Parts: sequence; structure tokens; C-alpha cells
Amino acid sequence: DYAAPLVAFWRRGAGRTAAVTFPLGGELSERARAWSGYGGMCQALGRWLAGAAVPPGVGLRTSVDGSVVRLELVCDETWHERLAARPPTLAVSRGAGGPAVDVPWERLAPGSYTASIDAADVDFVRGAVRIGEHALAVGPVNVTTNPEWALDGARPAELVAVAARSGGVERGDLSDVWKAPRPAATRGLRRWLLPLLLLAALLGCTDAELDAVPDKSRAVVRLALTGSLGVAEDARLQQVLDDHADVLASLTRSEGRSDLAVVVDDGDIDALGLQGHARDAADEIAALAAGGGPDQQAAHDALRLLHRLTRAS
Repeated sequence: DYAAPLVAFWRRGAGRTAAVTFPLGGELSERARAWSGYGGMCQALGRWLAGAAVPPGVGLRTSVDGSVVRLELVCDETWHERLAARPPTLAVSRGAGGPAVDVPWERLAPGSYTASIDAADVDFVRGAVRIGEHALAVGPVNVTTNPEWALDGARPAELVAVAARSGGVERGDLSDVWKAPRPAATRGLRRWLLPLLLLAALLGCTDAELDAVPDKSRAVVRLALTGSLGVAEDARLQQVLDDHADVLASLTRSEGRSDLAVVVDDGDIDALGLQGHARDAADEIAALAAGGGPDQQAAHDALRLLHRLTRAS
């Protein structure tokens, strides 16, 4: 008779593997499951494949520093003599389907080893440490970084500083946090109220004067504008001029007699009500508009358009 093996098992590097050539479950496994030694064999095979637990006196720590995976192997004095005769080995596979390569250990002290694995171009690494007759699994260790979960030690300090400046306090119990008293805070509008009223009045007068021009289809209007105004008021002025330019024969500004400065401040950006990336982009445009460089006029036009679109929505 052909004596084919029913169960085969062997070691492969630091791991273990086995092959069972008869069904252990399903419709064709009745004879195997009826065998009195079926349960014991499956348990013994499973325990052998899983390998022994981490041996006493051995510790393995894995950490990720950027795109570098660091391993620290620590053993107590009971292992010093054995490791001197047979040092530990480390085999690592980088990424899916990557070949297993040996990574050297750096011996820091008796029983203390460290190793580093560069994983800049892969998503994960995995491997095994062989120490004596034991194998310790490494990973898979995910090295893909996400900015959302990046830990920056300076951020908590910034949050504490902002909370202190805005009157915030630390609260450990969130069950009644919404019932906490809110500090009263007021800000005077006197310094801004008069300029805003004057600007609104001037824009209203300009609109009214242009609206009162007779025989608009034949009228030619040339404006001389001087002074300073914010981005929101500039957008409003441009809207008024565009509206009347559609009905007048000609409406232009006198470049030689006009001296109109557009002043950009944080209030203009806050009035847009933007958040997230849109707010960041608006802040960059405002910085260009206030910088006086070659892109200043384009930045002014972009801010004016933002205000007009915000008002239209």
C-alpha cells in the first residue's frame, strides 16, 4: 500500500507550519471526527503551530518614529550566557510581498539590543525575532502617518494659552459643563460706528446721485474718488458702479484725479464667515493685498469678489 502521510509538520525559519491531508470538517470528515484521538490531535497540532509563549526573562518593545520602526529586545541575566553563545536574530519583511531580510541588532549592553527598520516607502513591516528556540512575532506594524492623528507637543500648550486669554477654565466633569456660568464680555463699537455710518452714507449718496442722472443712455460720467475704505465697502462701491454702468452710456474713474486706498483688516476677513481651508486661503489673499507686492491688485480684486459672492449667497 502507498503510505502517504496524513499529517506533516516542520519548522520554517523562525516559524512553524503543518499540512493535514484529510478533511477535519465538513461532510467528508465523519470518519476523522469519529476517531477517539481527533480532539487531542487537533489541540496538540494547534499548540505546536502557535509556538511557546514569550519565554520568561525576555521583553520585546516596538515603536514608530516617523517612518522608522524601532525594536528593543531586553533579556535578564538568565539569558546572558545563552545569548553570548547564540545571539538573537531578526528577519523582517517590508510591505506586502516583500522578501524576508536579516536586520542586524545593535548590542547596547549585556541583554540589551536595539534595531531600526526604514519603512519610508512601504505601508507596514512584519517579521520575527529568534532567541534561542523561541520565535517572537514582530507586527505587522503600520507606519502610514495621518496628520489628523499626529501628536505635536506644542499644541496642548497653545490650547492652554488660548483658553487663558479667552477666560477659559479647565473642567474635568463634563456632565454639567453646559450649566457653567459664562463670563460677561463686552467690546465697544464706538471707534468703528462713526466711520461705518459715514461710509454707508457716502455709498448711499453715490448710489443716489448716479441714479438721479437724467437721460442715462446718453450720459457720460467720470468719477474722481479719494479717501480710504475697507474691502467690504470697496466691494459695495464696485457693485454700485457696476449696476449703474449697465444703464449709463459711460461710467469710468479718473485715474489722474482719483486716490482711493483699500485698507485690509481682520474684520473684513471675519465678515466673510469662512472656515477651515477657505479661511486659510482668504488670510493668504489678505496678506498679499496688504503686502504691496506685484500681486496686490489681484489680491484686492479676489477679496472684493469674495465679499460680493458672500453677499449674493
